[in-house]
Amino acid sequence: YMLKVKVYNGKGDGPPSPAVTVLTPEGAPGKPASLKIEHLSDTSLILKWTQPHNPNGIIIGYELQYQKVSDPESIFESINIPNPVGLNWTVDNLSPTSKYKFYLTAMTNGGLGRPIVIEGSTIPERVVPTLNNVTYSIRDNCIHLKWIPHELEQNIEFQIHYKSKKSEDIHKVKVNTTQMSLSLQNLDPGSSYNIKFKALNRTDEVTFWEDDVQVVGVVPSEMFESVATQGWFIGLISAIVLLILVLLIICFIKRNKGGKYSVKDKEDAHVDSEARPMKDETFGEYSDHEEKPFTSSQPSLNGDIKPLGSDDSLADYGGSVDVQFNEDGSFIGQYSGAREKDVTGGNDSSGGTSPVNAVRALE
Repeated sequence: YMLKVKVYNGKGDGPPSPAVTVLTPEGAPGKPASLKIEHLSDTSLILKWTQPHNPNGIIIGYELQYQKVSDPESIFESINIPNPVGLNWTVDNLSPTSKYKFYLTAMTNGGLGRPIVIEGSTIPERVVPTLNNVTYSIRDNCIHLKWIPHELEQNIEFQIHYKSKKSEDIHKVKVNTTQMSLSLQNLDPGSSYNIKFKALNRTDEVTFWEDDVQVVGVVPSEMFESVATQGWFIGLISAIVLLILVLLIICFIKRNKGGKYSVKDKEDAHVDSEARPMKDETFGEYSDHEEKPFTSSQPSLNGDIKPLGSDDSLADYGGSVDVQFNEDGSFIGQYSGAREKDVTGGNDSSGGTSPVNAVRALE
């Protein structure tokens, strides 16, 4: 810097003093104005840059550092570039499949400035296709994509990424520019999908077309709701439920109507059914009133009455008496018939009533 001093008062400035040159110490420069990478071979590349806008001194050189992006813990490779005029440098012995991060810093006598950073690799940059007139049509659970490739960009591969906004899963499909169309099938109806066309540029994926598309179609839950609210569906379900209830009631009634008894109860019922006719039809019901004719006067029985167990038949007592027998061998009407005649004939007879007289009365 050159310094001059002037004195002034109310009348104006006085003459300046002789100039004095003042030199300030150098400071750290600003970062380089630009930096770019050019592919040279599979293991080497060229870095090109421009000087800082604020050198803050005299640029005496540059420092270049780089490391693999995939291994951030790796050691930085460092190169001092002493020539400040040649604003480029070739980097050799690089991995052909790795991506690198480069740091370039300007240097003065006051120290190092701030670095400029760039990433790159030895993989040549691929051509990103420029498709013309990308269109799509929406169908049920499907999106049909169409495009027209540029004349000079035939047979270039790229990828189509699509993802539902309801999910984090990204689906990828590899296509070719000459394919000119693709259908995305089995999509969720009623969902919105984000669709991207991506091309691989060195190790990065570059998006060159993107759009959000709403898929049409009936959502399964809406299909069920629409059917469930139909009158015929409600009537059908009601009829089925009513039919099942009627069948259950019929089965319950039939099951309880037959009943189940033990073997002993069945045998007792069978015996009672056989004994009841013999009691009712053969002997009838006796009471004290009916036995009074026999108790009024009971003369002694003489030899006319044969003892029990005699081989004489009933014909000896009744002659032509019609004797009927039950199924079990008992006879019907022997005593009942005689008792009725005794009652009708009266008790005027002076003789006592006896079985013999009853038999003779029948004669």
